[in-house]
Amino acid sequence: MTTLAEKYQADIVHNDEFYFFSDEKLKDATTEELLNAKNLRTIHCNPASSRLSKTTDEPNNLAERVKLWVNSDYHWATCALFCRRDFLIINRISFPKMTIGEDQILNFACLCLAKKLLRIPNLTYIVRQRTDSISHHNIDLEKYFHKWLGSLNIGFNEFNKVMNQVPFFSEHPDYRYAVLNYFFELTLRDAWQLRAAYEQIHAFQLNALVKKEFHPDDAAFSSYLFDMVNIYRLQIMQLQVELSKFQKQ
Repeated sequence: MTTLAEKYQADIVHNDEFYFFSDEKLKDATTEELLNAKNLRTIHCNPASSRLSKTTDEPNNLAERVKLWVNSDYHWATCALFCRRDFLIINRISFPKMTIGEDQILNFACLCLAKKLLRIPNLTYIVRQRTDSISHHNIDLEKYFHKWLGSLNIGFNEFNKVMNQVPFFSEHPDYRYAVLNYFFELTLRDAWQLRAAYEQIHAFQLNALVKKEFHPDDAAFSSYLFDMVNIYRLQIMQLQVELSKFQKQ
């Protein structure tokens, strides 16, 4: 990857695929066991899209990059990135202080600000999923609620910070909305256990937890969150209508 970065003078080299290793039984696996194909699965950016067949020098077209981002054609994990150090320093790109989701923001900032972006098809990385990571560690309901809703709140502000640096997003608010929508979808998809809150505690207790997460300065985030929840509600209603048609048949 260093050779390719130097050859193309790239700010970022993006790995479209990588190996993923998560079998807890083999957490102390040897290198030989780790490299055994039956213990690995390949993560591809977007299973619905065609696989990259060769090293590709991406055009410096932000609209196209954003489209690829929201369609999952760029993987948001930072293990997919190989970055030039001075590019990160000059653009002040670093991980925001978040419990989860910080890699999405760093990755997105790189895609927005890189003048030279290289995509490669090589399976270069093996990612080992820690079973005790903060994303998977079991914690009490209140902390769990804070972890996900707090990350949504901070992430919303951090994505806007990145996009506020780039005039393109002021000129194209629909792209800004698409980016935030994608971030919310990714985060809420992984936060499915939040539904346990509705089963374990009373509504007035849940209301108190929500109030703890919000500040008057969070009006924009609150509005956006309400918007997203309403979209999901309408989608569920539509699915129920479709389901009732089948049941009548």
